[in-house]
Amino acid sequence: MKTERSLGIVLINYFNDEEVIGFIRAQLFRQTHNEIKIYLLNNGSNDSNQLKMFCLSEKRIQYFDTGENLGYIGGFLFVFEMIKSACPYWLILSNSDIEFASLDLLENISVKSIDEDVAIMGPSVISSRTHHNQNPFYDKRISIRRLRLLSIVFSNYFTYFLYQCLGLLKSIFKRNAIKHVEQDSRTVYSVHGSFMIVKSEFIEKYFDELKDAPYLFGEEIQLAEVAFSHRLKTLFVPELKIIHHEHATTKLFKSKKMLKMLKDSIDFRLRKRRVQC
Repeated sequence: MKTERSLGIVLINYFNDEEVIGFIRAQLFRQTHNEIKIYLLNNGSNDSNQLKMFCLSEKRIQYFDTGENLGYIGGFLFVFEMIKSACPYWLILSNSDIEFASLDLLENISVKSIDEDVAIMGPSVISSRTHHNQNPFYDKRISIRRLRLLSIVFSNYFTYFLYQCLGLLKSIFKRNAIKHVEQDSRTVYSVHGSFMIVKSEFIEKYFDELKDAPYLFGEEIQLAEVAFSHRLKTLFVPELKIIHHEHATTKLFKSKKMLKMLKDSIDFRLRKRRVQC
């Protein structure tokens, strides 16, 4: 008999009220696993009263609003602090621009058998734009050389624009490539940030390290680095599947303000790696 573990899902709203409400109604409420706890943090809203009233009308949703933008991983950790006395076994950080490929996805996560040293899991994340799997986010640990290159790319909007255009062209060419469909779970360096399944025990034990993170970007690398440094596993589980309507929440080309945040997160990671070396 499979052991069923408790689940919680954290949604971070940032001026995306209707999409978040739609995701909860169309995706979460339709899942066969109806014991999941839903935690919603409002980082910014077009109509916070509408969102708040919706959440308060549903017993399955716990609503938080600090009146400021705590960022993505910052918001995730804030929610954990608020619920840690009764935190589920798995805490999922999820985008609202995704859909589940099956009605029993969350149920399958809850009964997934894993090794004790697994801290993070990630499903297949199929891009609705390219139809390719965005997981694993990084198969191997990102190199310092790669971080330096990204820092240069993100230091100027022109180089960033070219980088994004090349990435878009690459994804278009990939459309016709032969796809290799993985079947077995395996250990990777990091999983895609649109849907990260994190063991609450891991968050509690390494909370101080996790919160030492960039403001907005780099949550995949931050979680991966903490797990890696403590010899814990990040697991890619291809049998679990979601569809990612990417760039519905953040546009393909970010604003100059967001680009600076992106560069800051890369530079933060570079500094940490240099210290380790």
